[in-house]
Amino acid sequence: MKEITSKLIDSLPDIIKNIADWSKENFDKHAQEILGNSTGTAGIIIKLFGQTLIDKYFENIEENKLKEFGESVYLQSAYKQASKSIIEIENELTNSISASDFSLLYSSLITNELKTFTPENILLIFQPEYHPSVVFVKNNYVNILKKLNANTSAINKFLIDFNSNIANEVENNFGKSYPEHLSQISKYSLNKNEAKLLWDTSKLGVIGFTSTENLEYEETYALWKDVNTFKNFENDSLSNHFENEDDDSNENEKKLIPIVNLIETYFNTDSNNHLDKILFIVADFGKGKSIFLKHYASELAKKYIKTKEGEFPIYFNLRNFHNYSHSTKLGVIEDYLLTEYAIDIKSPDFEKKKYIFLIDSLDESGELNKVSIEKVINSIQQIQNLDKEKFRTNKIIITTRPFDDGLDQHLKCHNPKIRLNSEKRDIPQYLSIYGFKKDQFNNWLINSINNAQKTKISPSNEITNKILTAISKGENYDVYKDLIENRTLSKSELRRPIFAYMIYQLILNNVNFLEVGKIGVYLSFLNLLSKDAKHINDPNYNINLTEEFEYRNLLHSISALWMFERHQGKQGSLIKADICRVLDGFNRNETDSQVLERYKNKNVNEIEFLSHSYFGENDNKLHFQHQSFAEILLAEYYLKVFIKYALDKDFNIEEARTKLLLGFPTEQTIRFLIDLLKLLKDSTVNPVTSNTIEKRKLLFPLLATLATEKNNNLFCNNLYYEWFNKHPINSNETIYPKELITNWCFDDSKIDRILLLCKEILNSNNTYLLSKNESKSSLYDNELTLIQNTSLNDLPLDFDKWLSLLVGNKLCNNIDDNTKPVLFNTKYKIEPKKLFDLIIQSAHRRASDNNIPIWGKKLFLGIDMRLSNDRIYLFAILNNLDFSYSHLKNIDFSGSVLGGTLFNYTTLENINFSHCYMWSTSFKNIVNIVDSECWNVIISDLLIPFSLMPSKSKKERIIMRRTVMFNNIRIPDTTNKDKEKFEYSYINSVLSITSELFAFHYAKKEITIRKINELIKFQSAIMKKEYLDKIKTIANNVYKK
Repeated sequence: MKEITSKLIDSLPDIIKNIADWSKENFDKHAQEILGNSTGTAGIIIKLFGQTLIDKYFENIEENKLKEFGESVYLQSAYKQASKSIIEIENELTNSISASDFSLLYSSLITNELKTFTPENILLIFQPEYHPSVVFVKNNYVNILKKLNANTSAINKFLIDFNSNIANEVENNFGKSYPEHLSQISKYSLNKNEAKLLWDTSKLGVIGFTSTENLEYEETYALWKDVNTFKNFENDSLSNHFENEDDDSNENEKKLIPIVNLIETYFNTDSNNHLDKILFIVADFGKGKSIFLKHYASELAKKYIKTKEGEFPIYFNLRNFHNYSHSTKLGVIEDYLLTEYAIDIKSPDFEKKKYIFLIDSLDESGELNKVSIEKVINSIQQIQNLDKEKFRTNKIIITTRPFDDGLDQHLKCHNPKIRLNSEKRDIPQYLSIYGFKKDQFNNWLINSINNAQKTKISPSNEITNKILTAISKGENYDVYKDLIENRTLSKSELRRPIFAYMIYQLILNNVNFLEVGKIGVYLSFLNLLSKDAKHINDPNYNINLTEEFEYRNLLHSISALWMFERHQGKQGSLIKADICRVLDGFNRNETDSQVLERYKNKNVNEIEFLSHSYFGENDNKLHFQHQSFAEILLAEYYLKVFIKYALDKDFNIEEARTKLLLGFPTEQTIRFLIDLLKLLKDSTVNPVTSNTIEKRKLLFPLLATLATEKNNNLFCNNLYYEWFNKHPINSNETIYPKELITNWCFDDSKIDRILLLCKEILNSNNTYLLSKNESKSSLYDNELTLIQNTSLNDLPLDFDKWLSLLVGNKLCNNIDDNTKPVLFNTKYKIEPKKLFDLIIQSAHRRASDNNIPIWGKKLFLGIDMRLSNDRIYLFAILNNLDFSYSHLKNIDFSGSVLGGTLFNYTTLENINFSHCYMWSTSFKNIVNIVDSECWNVIISDLLIPFSLMPSKSKKERIIMRRTVMFNNIRIPDTTNKDKEKFEYSYINSVLSITSELFAFHYAKKEITIRKINELIKFQSAIMKKEYLDKIKTIANNVYKK
């Protein structure tokens, strides 16, 4: 096939070019004859263009219909159908254009289109809708319509009519030769449904958020990582690395291997049996997981179309998991193929193919808990039941962000790649995408800007100026280095292609993004997107500031709905009618069509975000093009809730709580919220600097939405009357008013009001459940509440309080001076019981250390329990919680796991640590220990059989002697070679806890060095001296001052 069809493929560009040249010449002649010098509507001109081409060029086609597999018939049919489809929308093409102007437009378009219509880019599919000549003509007409500013609905009508009728048009134009043509192509043609699937898959390789973008693909590199490290992904917001990152990263990058090679290596192991294999590709947000998987699917599809052999790719995005049945024998993939492509994978034509199932976005499949994830992966793996005897080599690849609950078990149990450690034990591994290498970041950004269809880019900052200068001179420029040195983004952030894309768009649109780091890049990008909202019926309409804020409000409502749908396990599309219901704020019990009709012409249904779009849209349903867009918009929504209910008089605490209860946000949403809070706090500092002004400009659109009433359930009267309305915005204004930036709406007093709101929410006695419920009677008066189809363990209890605790800590805390820390929990008198209720509630929901959110573990500093008399019992996994600067009283931690838990600068009054399991636990700079116990704790697997918190009571001295006589700690025997190294590691990992506590009690004369020497034995006299000297040093420097 390849030899025969390649001749046709090679000739197609010349055939198209000849027709284009002839049609332009013929159109110029006949158009002038018909129209003279007058101007016609776009519809008439396009129709005339098509008719002159069809009437003349194809008039002698009859005798050559089967030549070159009927190429001329396909072209004739495409032009005929395009002309007929134009007639369907002719009345909507009312703008005027002269024949000469149309001729110039057509020449320009056809020249650009022919540049990419090359043999290597042509996919020869003998199905009318996907035949390359038909596709070229169709796309040519669509581009003409876009250049003539046709509205989106008209273009969509044209496409629907064209696609629906092209097959019949081809058959009619072949006439009696059609059966012979079908026989001629039978050995080369694809099944109609197969062709549609492969065509759709081939188009996945187009990179960009809009149909006009076609950005370059950079090779994806990856590395194998141990499963036990998968949770240790970069936390860019919480610890921004610049100078401290690996200086040898360039050398390490040279050793990276293309991911396709690693995939091949994995499946080549036991290559005759893949039934139990799933290859997991794990990477944090924005690393290019979906871009890679789509590109990989596209390349495999193109290869199959050209050769009709090899791996047959099936790409499926798990955000759509709940749109298909999971109960079929072969799981969700079987139903997806049946529903979307009428393909029965069990049929003889399809079951024998060599499949590679490319499954994207496990983290977007619904609820991220063990039960739900198990259900999803089991449904995917059922496809391997196709025929376990005959078809054993089909492959499954799944991509995901890292998440806590259940993923690690699946990384281990689906036949992962194994490496042997130094002890010859099996260590399971997964694939981790590296992201852009330094040279890839530079190359992609420079090439994308250079290739952009932009007439002029004005440099808005020094880096943009350097880039444009380098491009104009054909020189290299290290953008990566300058962004690092400017502290705009860290190395780990620059490895994320999502940031490269944002910077690319910001440069194209002359936006200064350098001043405020990662959050500045994101906010600048979102502000740009809001400016670029477009009307469906008027793509050239430029919105003003007021409309920009109205559309941003709409986006916030959409992000809140996205979060709620995510909590419900629905990760697919958002229904436009539901978005309207969110704007209503209540359910009117209307059908979707009734809701949409009511919102018609209110700029909700009529708006699309064309420029590097937020959304993909299909049949009144939306989905976010990239999850991080939803996440930062949701972070903005949360901040709006706190500002509105803090600043408006007579704020309703309970109403504020209900607005926050949408489900558990992702960690990335929280990172964005933390950055927004820092930005808000920094915008209030005095004196005001140029950097302060830049931060205010970034926040201005967000705060302006609060003072904009349309599409807004969070309208803030305070911001409107005290700030926004004092400098009214003109109807056509597009620049942020300088007066509103200078006379800023926030100061320390307003920050304090947000903190007071956080306090009131945390101290509230009410609890909400995010679940639909029904009242039932056990006696006569609806005494019961039914919560359907869920467990209380799965409901996000009091998540609004977690958010309030986060906001309070981030806006208030200042520990620059350890002697005078300013802490939210202390300053605003947060009730200790409420804080421990959050811990207990989260820690006891499941036997896992992941129930307390990672970002929540540092929010318990400064708990003041001096006036507390109730006893609190904590038997839980409390790893990495930070109780520093607290006065803890009447708490029983006995039996708890306290790995990495911090008790620095604390007072411990009547605290019981007995039988706890500790490692890396810290008791530095203890303020006081009163009536507390620490018996028989286990530190890094070593039992400490005496009290680490001795008192002078007679009873305790007796118990201590008895315990010491029973069992002393001794460093295990080692060889002389390893002894010093082994003992030093124990000093650091085990004895650091004892040294801190012993130092306190030694300073208080509650234990002596002699007693410590009796309790802990060393083989090395040097290490013994170092340990005892360390205790004395801490006691003298910290506690005896």
